[in-house]
Amino acid sequence: MIITYSVIIMHRTGTEKIRSLSAQQAELVLGLIESGVEKITRSLVSERLQISAGHANKLLHDLTIKGWMHRYARGIYRVVPAEWGPNRLPNSHPPALALARAPEGYLGLATAAQMHGLTTQYRYTIWVMCERPRRPVTLKDDAGGTVRFIRLRDQDRFGTQEIHRLGERLIISDIEKTALDCLAYGIGQFNFSELTAIVLAAFHEGRMSVLSEYIKRMNNGPLARRFGFLLEAANVTIATKLLKLLRAFPVPATPIKLNSARPTSVADAIDRVWGVAVNERIEELFQI
Repeated sequence: MIITYSVIIMHRTGTEKIRSLSAQQAELVLGLIESGVEKITRSLVSERLQISAGHANKLLHDLTIKGWMHRYARGIYRVVPAEWGPNRLPNSHPPALALARAPEGYLGLATAAQMHGLTTQYRYTIWVMCERPRRPVTLKDDAGGTVRFIRLRDQDRFGTQEIHRLGERLIISDIEKTALDCLAYGIGQFNFSELTAIVLAAFHEGRMSVLSEYIKRMNNGPLARRFGFLLEAANVTIATKLLKLLRAFPVPATPIKLNSARPTSVADAIDRVWGVAVNERIEELFQI
């Protein structure tokens, strides 16, 4: 016996549209909605229902035709709940589409900074911090933009928060981790003066105790030394505890470049306290 489940959805005009579900489709869709799962892959469908990969692929294809699933990327689908109505699909929200390609990751660098209000620059590149390398992806024309994936060290996969935009649940780095990720992974990814402005804004808006904790966890000497140098260059007051933490990282004889994506010259100043070769004009830092 075949059981069919139906959801009747009323249009504003009073007409009806039915999105039907077979028993197996209902087991998948209603179970996902009940458990709050928004995105799913073919492999997870196969595992959840104990069916073959080919069967899972057909199931997702049929659910997409019926309007219960929306294909985000190859093998990645978004559940379309009944309360969204018969015609609404997930918004073509580029950050959501980008994150769907690395579900274990989070939005970071200038992408997260923009969402936190640390920068007002609009860009077509979306940065996703993730656990394994991936090739850049160009989103479809209706969404626009390029997704770049940054591989994180194991010890750096923390410091995130959840936000909701246009009906999508997004995972982004929090303010403090955004600043530190910029110094650890963002140099060379976008304009350096904007990067340093983001770091300074995050320092003013972030929590000192959290910044200190994150710096300890990342245990990244070049990051700590660049951070200390930039704070002093901006003439801000650094709390004694944070300053002591930053200076606890050893300063080797060979200085690191402030902007590691730019060559140094003999005219560059050397800050011996932080062990930094200043290959950027100080007056051009912290500008957006």
